[in-house]
Amino acid sequence: MKEGYPSLNLSAKPENENTESNMADYINKYFTIKLDGQNLEAKFVGKEISDDFLAVWCYIEFPATVSKGQKYTITNRVLLDLYSDQRNIMDIRMNNTQKEYTIFDPSNSSWSYTY
Repeated sequence: MKEGYPSLNLSAKPENENTESNMADYINKYFTIKLDGQNLEAKFVGKEISDDFLAVWCYIEFPATVSKGQKYTITNRVLLDLYSDQRNIMDIRMNNTQKEYTIFDPSNSSWSYTY
């Protein structure tokens, strides 16, 4: 891997013991959420590998106190520097009723929303 991490051996039995912490480190570097210009702290919840082994679904929470008028900016550059055809699909949930869906790619790696 370009970042110097060892092979993650995703879905292998057993996985590398540091797989999730290495994934969390990489994601924290290339995936950020800012609230009114301030970085929110990410909490890596876990991962799930698709049945065909072609995708990895990562679950990350960014706990924040939400109030009207705040601007959120999401930057998602995960794997975009490695694969020119990489697309990152996101299901964004601001609360139980408000959902957004967006796709990040090399030409569009940021998305902003004012709540």
